[in-house]
Amino acid sequence: MTAKPVGKNEESQGKALIDVFLKHSISHFVYTSVDRGTNSDTDATNIPHFITEYDIEQHLFFCVAEKSNMAYTVLRPVGFYDNVTADFFCKVFTTSWAVKLPEDKKLQLIATSDNGEFAGQAFLKDQGDVYRNKSMSLAAAALSLEEFQGIFEKKTGEKLPMTYGFVAKMVMGLNKDIGIMYDWFREVGFGASVEECEAIHGGMKGFEEWIETESAWKNARY
Repeated sequence: MTAKPVGKNEESQGKALIDVFLKHSISHFVYTSVDRGTNSDTDATNIPHFITEYDIEQHLFFCVAEKSNMAYTVLRPVGFYDNVTADFFCKVFTTSWAVKLPEDKKLQLIATSDNGEFAGQAFLKDQGDVYRNKSMSLAAAALSLEEFQGIFEKKTGEKLPMTYGFVAKMVMGLNKDIGIMYDWFREVGFGASVEECEAIHGGMKGFEEWIETESAWKNARY
C-alpha cells in the first residue's frame, strides 16, 4: 500500500510506482483511490483529481491484465470525517457543503482509519475472494449537513466550525477543482453501499465515535 503525492505529478508518479511494483514481482498491490458514484469502474467524472485517480486505476488494470499475475485491491473511499479539523480548512469544507448542497442532500463519509483497516484486511486475506483483484467503494455513514452539525455540536458542546459563504465561494472560485467537486456532490454524489461495507468490516466508526476517539475534540467534555 502506498501514500500518493497530490498535485500535477500525481498521475505520472502513481503509474510509475505501479510499473516498479510489476517489475519487482510484488505479489499484492493495494491502492487507495476515490469513489466516483455508482459507475466508478467506467466513469472518471469531470473532477480533475478524480480523473487522475481513474487514469491510475486504468493503468493498473491494463498492466495486470497484460503483463502480470500481481493481485490488486483498489479501495475507493468517499469523503473523510478527518476533514473536520481545528483550522480554516474545516471551515471551508463545511461552508462549501452548506453553499453547494441542498439541505436534504446527504454526503457519504468514512474515517481514514477505517480505510486503513480495509487495506490491512486486503493484505491479510489476499487469498480470499473479498479483496483479491477487487475494487470496492467505502463508506461508513451518509449524513445531511444538519445531521452532521447536530452530531458535532452534541458531542463537543461547540458550534460546527464555519466561515462566511462568500469566503467559501472565493476559495472554490480560485480552486476550480474544489468547486467542480462540490457541484458533483450536489448533482451526482458518492455511490458506496454502507450496508455492504458493514458486512465486510462491521467495526466502522460512526461520526460520533470518530469525534470521541480521533478528532481534535476527542478530549472535550460531552
